[in-house]
Amino acid sequence: MATLGERLPEPEHGWRRYDNLYSAITYTGTWQTETLASNYNGSATFTQTNGATVNFSFQGTKIRIIGARLAGRTTTTQVIIDGTLRGTINETSTSGGLTQALVFDISGLTEGVHTVQIKTVDTALFIFDAIDIDSDGYLLGRVSTTPESGWSRYDIVTELLNVTFTGVWSTNYTYTNGWRGTLVSTATNTFGKMGFWFYGTKLRIYDNASANRSTKNSATIDGVSKIYSAYRASALDQVMVFEITDLALEYHYVEISIPSSETGKVLAIDSIEIDSTGEFRNPHSKFLLSSGDKYYSLINDGIQETTSIPKMTSNTTPEGEVLVSNTPNGTQTFGWESFDGGLSTGWGNNTLPTTMPKWIGYKFIKPKVIVKYRLYVTNTTYYPRNYEFQGSNDGINYDILHSIVGGVSGVLDYVIPNRKSYTHYRLYITSLSNGVTLPALYELQMFEMKPSYVVQMESATETDFLNRGVGDLNDFNQISKTKKNFKKGNTVLGSGKTFEHTVDMSNRRVDKIILG
Repeated sequence: MATLGERLPEPEHGWRRYDNLYSAITYTGTWQTETLASNYNGSATFTQTNGATVNFSFQGTKIRIIGARLAGRTTTTQVIIDGTLRGTINETSTSGGLTQALVFDISGLTEGVHTVQIKTVDTALFIFDAIDIDSDGYLLGRVSTTPESGWSRYDIVTELLNVTFTGVWSTNYTYTNGWRGTLVSTATNTFGKMGFWFYGTKLRIYDNASANRSTKNSATIDGVSKIYSAYRASALDQVMVFEITDLALEYHYVEISIPSSETGKVLAIDSIEIDSTGEFRNPHSKFLLSSGDKYYSLINDGIQETTSIPKMTSNTTPEGEVLVSNTPNGTQTFGWESFDGGLSTGWGNNTLPTTMPKWIGYKFIKPKVIVKYRLYVTNTTYYPRNYEFQGSNDGINYDILHSIVGGVSGVLDYVIPNRKSYTHYRLYITSLSNGVTLPALYELQMFEMKPSYVVQMESATETDFLNRGVGDLNDFNQISKTKKNFKKGNTVLGSGKTFEHTVDMSNRRVDKIILG
């Protein structure tokens, strides 16, 4: 085991090292860079300013600071962990110079997130070269807009459609500073959880770290939970808030959650990274359709870009039926105006003084699987606060597909984990803003999954089953019932002949007939 003052050019077993230039490490005061081959990664930072600081947060239980030793260096630089002075750094040496020296070492911290400040209290030279922490820990706050070599990044909304969500979630499709321009998040003060499978050895979670994020988020991998923080006093985009890199090469199930006790906080995910050779896939219930010596799978290209509801000119034209809880009573109470494609007309705006609940929806002429809905409630005074998105096939008994508590105004997109077809869909509102009686709902749009289509596989290896296998045979059943989504190719047939032959079944048993 390394001891204070000795040279430590590489982290010992059970430790991992971060260079002084790592993006999650911040500096205050006047600092300069020393380029020297014997420093870790060829560089170190140094200061002779009283009150200069190095700042970072990490997940783990132990930390080492790597500096350099020489005569006349600092002997009093402070190490403050979670607001408490935990020791000082002595870089003075009377036996010659030493780079990559171990100058501070502490273990036995509580498992969790720790905030560290290294602070000078004199003008003696202090050199900061690197940090060692637990091998299964990580530094928080690193910004990354491009995946590193060996990693692949995925957008939760557009690239990982098999993620399951529990609780109340919303999607921002215009988050321009996020990966692929999206961000998913829970509603404030509500429990939320998301789960997914992946195959690989490492995982990273990215978020828009900010002041309304929790320090008690949980990433549970194969049943083992680790607490992580996405809190940051000032907002910063595409921040790595969780990392693990030593998983076995196998399937892993991940759940990311926030406890309901985190009042005023939200759980948000910008993107997920795994091994560049890994894959997001469920190891269970994978099917390929076989016919003869051929194998087939299904392809789905995501969610439709346009609403499945036609532009309505009344509650029943051009087709289907608009569903409203109220009898039209003057301007701004006609439900069809929330389906006319215009953002200047709509349903509501505090015009009908009756009791809650209220609802507005649409009845399709045949069942559809709606997987996303969009609300235009841009009036900042009149908007729904608590509501459910529901589906039904008889207009009486409705299933709750999604719910919101404490909703806000704006253009709101919600991707929902629905895979069941319904004829009736509605927004069922139980509470409104400012005590109003109808919200200003300018448009309600509903979106289907793009049609799946059958593709022929070139092979049927284990990898093909795992990568392209279908998880639900009902998906194949739906294709076989409609047949409208089969991809077909046209082949010009040559000339041929028809042969006829009578088989006397009384003389022999025939198990198979091949016509050629």
